[in-house]
Amino acid sequence: MKNTIQLGQHPAITLMYTTASAIAGVASALRRTAERQANRFLAERTVQALGWVDDRTLRDIGLTRSEISSIAGEIAGDVEVSRERVARMHR
Repeated sequence: MKNTIQLGQHPAITLMYTTASAIAGVASALRRTAERQANRFLAERTVQALGWVDDRTLRDIGLTRSEISSIAGEIAGDVEVSRERVARMHR
């Protein structure tokens, strides 16, 4: 059978696999983007919520006002997680 084409060598099959791979890549990128957006939204809400808390209460939970933006950055994934409390949230 001289004219037999292997399934993986047929142009239509190759195109189908290439297209499926491209779609999977786009879907993965969209998932990562949505996750980043969700983390940024959570970080913004954290800054907003902690901004309303008085200094004494912040101190009671082990924070200072100057740490609020750092905590938000850790939640958003923009900076390395350096606090154990935030690290546990990401597990």
